[in-house]
Amino acid sequence: MPFFRYLAADSQGVQLRGRVDKETAAQVFDHLEAQRLHVIEIKRLHFWERDLTEFSFFKPRANKKDLAVLCREMAFVLDAGLVMSRAVAVCTQEAPNKRMKEHLHAARDGVMRGESLHDALAGAGYFPGFFLRMVEVGEKSGRLGHVMGQLAKYYRRESQTADEIGSAMIYPAIVGVLMFGVLAFFITGVVPGYSAMFAGAGAELPFFTRMVVRLSEWAAAGGFAVVFIICIVLVILFSGFRRRLNHAWTGWVKLYFPFTKKLYRQIIAQRFSQILGVLLDAGVDIIQTLELVQTVVNNRVIEREMDRIVDGVRQGQPLSGLLDEKYFEPVLRSMALTGEETGNLPDAMAACAAFLEEQTGTQLRRLNKLVEPLITIVLGIVLGIVMMAVVLPTFYLIELL
Repeated sequence: MPFFRYLAADSQGVQLRGRVDKETAAQVFDHLEAQRLHVIEIKRLHFWERDLTEFSFFKPRANKKDLAVLCREMAFVLDAGLVMSRAVAVCTQEAPNKRMKEHLHAARDGVMRGESLHDALAGAGYFPGFFLRMVEVGEKSGRLGHVMGQLAKYYRRESQTADEIGSAMIYPAIVGVLMFGVLAFFITGVVPGYSAMFAGAGAELPFFTRMVVRLSEWAAAGGFAVVFIICIVLVILFSGFRRRLNHAWTGWVKLYFPFTKKLYRQIIAQRFSQILGVLLDAGVDIIQTLELVQTVVNNRVIEREMDRIVDGVRQGQPLSGLLDEKYFEPVLRSMALTGEETGNLPDAMAACAAFLEEQTGTQLRRLNKLVEPLITIVLGIVLGIVMMAVVLPTFYLIELL
């Protein structure tokens, strides 16, 4: 989407400069007029004039830990009775990082101009869509403080789950880097000397040795550097376009990959039940609640299944009867049925989320314990192959001598 630079003035004559992404200059003009600003100048930016942070690839986003802090503070000041502009100002002072402070400061200015908190926060593209939708729901229901409190719990749990997954990956990552380093040193520093010695003795090299020698020659010609650069580029591209890569086949892999499908389904069910409980407790109707849940599952297969669930609920079918165990954990369906029978679906979903949070932590610890010996076995096999490639021709060389 094109970017525009504008110069405008408020009702007191104070000039304001900024940038905004709109399709046309007319849309920029309407956007500024809606904020009660007098437009002085609008200029479309060329590609080379734009900052890197204006591209979605490089644009920073609020992380879940910072959002949990913000939601907790916002819930506290709103429950204390502060007006919205003052509440945002207090949260701005206590913001966990500089960039969030800048966006909250801009949001405070928008609220003081008469904008809703949702509209004031939505302009910069810094806050996630689900967070903004929840703010909108809280404002429309008149229970923004309660919604922000529940949202703080949600982001805290999401942050804890992400931290546990990251911790589980530390050991494999360290071992993988060390293994790559040892192999690189061995192939580029040790194998060439052995290769020259074997060639001088006229020994016929075994298959493994010939493969390792060719790999060493390829590495000496810059092969490792090329692979390293390709890996870095792929990581950057995947990080920047991971949302566009959320195709049906990747969703299917996440759901059915043997080693992680149990953990992944528990995370999906936990997210489903927690958001459902929060929104229903805030007074949001179940159709809108399910549509909001659909925006955070980040899986095309589940999103299509959610379409079927929403259509079924619209037709009057019970939610518990629509939760297919091919996609959701059985405990989610059981707790939904219990909530429907007792007439207390929000509390049933909250209890289900707490149970699944505990199960997810247990599953992550088990997966971590499984990964450690697997990494050790892989490391032993790789190093064994390389050592065999060197030791076997050594015996041939001794026989020739």
